[in-house]
Amino acid sequence: MNVKKLVIFGTLSVVALVSALTVQQSNLSKISQAQTLNTGVGTCFQRVSQSFTALMTKSLSSNYIKKSFLTTTSDCIAQANELANEQKATLTKRSEVLLNQFSSDYYWFSQKTLKLTAQLSSADFDISASNVIGKFTTLDDLKSEFGGEIAKAITSLEQKNFYALLVATSSLLLFSIFFTSFMMGQKKKRKVLSLLDEEARDILDNEVDNDQARRVFTNIFNSLDLENSNKLLARLDTQATVTSVPKLKEIPKVDSVNLSSSIHKNLESFGQKIASYGVVVNTESVKEFSVTGKDDLINQIVFHALNYAIDFSKEKKLKLSTSLLGGTALLKLKIEGHCFNSNELDYLNSSVSSQEHMNLDLMLLKELTADLEGSFAIKNKINTKEQRSNCELEFIFTVPSIRKSNSVKVLKGSKKDILRQMNSEA
Repeated sequence: MNVKKLVIFGTLSVVALVSALTVQQSNLSKISQAQTLNTGVGTCFQRVSQSFTALMTKSLSSNYIKKSFLTTTSDCIAQANELANEQKATLTKRSEVLLNQFSSDYYWFSQKTLKLTAQLSSADFDISASNVIGKFTTLDDLKSEFGGEIAKAITSLEQKNFYALLVATSSLLLFSIFFTSFMMGQKKKRKVLSLLDEEARDILDNEVDNDQARRVFTNIFNSLDLENSNKLLARLDTQATVTSVPKLKEIPKVDSVNLSSSIHKNLESFGQKIASYGVVVNTESVKEFSVTGKDDLINQIVFHALNYAIDFSKEKKLKLSTSLLGGTALLKLKIEGHCFNSNELDYLNSSVSSQEHMNLDLMLLKELTADLEGSFAIKNKINTKEQRSNCELEFIFTVPSIRKSNSVKVLKGSKKDILRQMNSEA
């Protein structure tokens, strides 16, 4: 390869490298913007969830159902729509439809929340029959599907980044190969020229004839033949080192939540209610580990479990405990001085999704654990000797899988020996 060709190839390699890095940087920026948008929509929905929870618990003094809070949530959704419009080229068309539907449904939800709050201020009634529950479920579904569409967009950008990185790496590798080849060629030329110059000087000094000079130059070129190099490579090829890396089993990434953190965060939110009710909560048996599930779903389960326990704790004592059982995790909530009635036991042990006059927290717990693909059970415990009664709520969650490390095995020897050994182990 001559200098001109090397310069042309080098220029093309630099252009390809710069273009690939520019595309990659642009895609990284788009990924960051998409993640920010998804986080923003999640924050908006968290506010919706806070308003829904306050409405369901009839906490009329809560700021979460005030008009100012609902208006701020609406502004949050509007800002998310603005970000989505800026990212039209990145997002899927389905994500735009979902976000517009989310905005429209939230407007209905906020108006309904204000209306129900006003009605509850005048007279108490069973709010569980309201269609606001269905609308909240729709908003949750829209938020989840939107997150899936964002994930698709990010995956597409990551694939483009992979190809851009492949182009950049290939450009550098090819240029390195050609540059090395060029330098080796230059070194070989210098060696040939040096030998020619030395032999030419000897011929001039000794005044040899042309035939002798021709034989000398022939010997020079024969001595620079690649035959010896080929023999050396052939000999080295008989010895090889093969590194065998076992293929790792891919474990799909799943959402996980620290259960202990979720419990303590919800207890902090119930601080004022716990103090006013005079309830003592024992969390000494709560251990640190994560369970499978989305953060908002696990937090809602813990929230409604605590809300029910605080409301019905006659002896003002609650005990929380967690434990790991193989690939599952167990959460127990013991309520002193309270027993479930036969209707509650029948409802929670049946496949019925809702029932009139049933406690709203229990209904939501049954629905939420079903969405999580976990299990929820209740039971009564009566101590006839001490004439005391209590009950327990039990939740079973799955635990994220742990990926084990794999060792790397190195085999050394001739090709035949290595192949024989690998076949015997297969």
